[in-house]
Amino acid sequence: MDIGADGLERIIHELGQLEHIRDLKLNAITDDRKLSFAGGVAILAEVFEQLGIESMKVADGAMREGLLYDLVGRYTDEDARERTVRSMQERYHVDLAQAERVESTAVAFLSQVEEAWSLTDPAVEIILRWASRLHEIGLDVAHSGYHRHGAYLLANADMAGFTREEQKLLSIMVGSHRRKPAVEEAGDLMPPWDKRAPAMTLLLRLAVLLHRGRSSVAIPDLRLTPRADALEVRFPPGWLDDHPLTLADLQLEIENLKTVGFRLRVFSAK
Repeated sequence: MDIGADGLERIIHELGQLEHIRDLKLNAITDDRKLSFAGGVAILAEVFEQLGIESMKVADGAMREGLLYDLVGRYTDEDARERTVRSMQERYHVDLAQAERVESTAVAFLSQVEEAWSLTDPAVEIILRWASRLHEIGLDVAHSGYHRHGAYLLANADMAGFTREEQKLLSIMVGSHRRKPAVEEAGDLMPPWDKRAPAMTLLLRLAVLLHRGRSSVAIPDLRLTPRADALEVRFPPGWLDDHPLTLADLQLEIENLKTVGFRLRVFSAK
C-alpha cells in the first residue's frame, strides 16, 4: 500500500472537520489507536514536507523487526541479507559452483562499465552479486521458464532483511536474465533503480550466457566498451570460432536486446 502526499492532505482535511477524534470513521483503526492517530498524521505530514516525499510504501515488518536484524548484523559483523541469500540457495538447491562463476563474471563486467553507466554506487555490486547467486532458484520448480519461477519466488518470498523494493529489483533481474528482457517492469522501481536495473540485468544476462556450458574452465578476458544504449564486447582472436554454440547464443541475444532498443555488438580482436 502506498501513502501519497495528496492522500495525506485529504486525511488532514477530514480530521479538521471532526469535533473529536473518537468521531473518526475508519474501520481499519481500533478505538484505542484513534487517540494517537492525529499526532501520527501530523508527524508524517511534516516528514513529507521536510524531505520532499511524494509517496511512501508501507513495510510488512514492524520497526522492532528492522532493529533486531540490524542488531544481529552488528553482533555477527554480517548483513542479515547475506544469510537470507545463503538460506535460499540451500533451500532451492542452487548449483553453487555455477552461481559463483556467474557472479565473478558479472562483477568483472561491472568494473568495466560502472563509470559510463553511472553504476558506481556500492549497492549496485552487492545486488548484482545477490542476483547472480539466486538466478537459478526457479530450476527447483521447473526447468521450463525457470527464470519466471525464480522471479515469482523472489517477489513473494519472506526474505529476512530485504525491503520490498530490493526484492522487486532482484525479481526483475532474475526474471529477465534470459529470453526476452522485460525492461518495462523496471519502470515500477523507485529512482535511481528504475534506470539502473536494465544495465544491471544486461550484465547478468551476459554472464549467464557465457557460462552456458557450466564448465569450470575460465572464460577469456573480454573488453567491454559501453555506450549510451549499446555495448561492444571484444573477444580474443579465434575464441568465438572455437565456441560456435556461444556465438549462436550471442547472435540471439543481439536480436533479443534489439526489441528493447539496445544494441549489443560482438567482435573478435585482431
